[in-house]
Amino acid sequence: MAACGGPTRLSKADFVRRGNAICQRMSNDLDTALRGFTQNPTDPNTPDDVVRREGRALVNAEPTVRTHLSELNKLHPPSDARHDWGRYLDQLDTAVKRYAALSGRLAGGDRHAATELDSLSEITATGDAWARTYGLHVCGQT
Repeated sequence: MAACGGPTRLSKADFVRRGNAICQRMSNDLDTALRGFTQNPTDPNTPDDVVRREGRALVNAEPTVRTHLSELNKLHPPSDARHDWGRYLDQLDTAVKRYAALSGRLAGGDRHAATELDSLSEITATGDAWARTYGLHVCGQT
């Protein structure tokens, strides 16, 4: 703990290194969850059972995504990044909540949920741009 009783802030280098590592693990875990799904769930030729299985895979990955988001929340950025980092985490939290709802709909066979999942990056666009500028290039890829 810092002398004033607040959290000890990470250096920019440590913050960027740790943040990118967490985001890379999250990306890897999502890639693993979706391995083998090669058909577009919005395509009417994709069988309904494939759409539901992909949705269930995303639902099953949600706890892992939330764990990684929790890890990001535990990082204490340098003072110059504190405000932007907080806004970015808020955007990510909103996106994860939306991801959870849409994954459940996809698991139920709602193909329209897949289209909405594709648009999740719009929620974090501003934060992603900041993250890339700050050096969090992996996190800024969401």
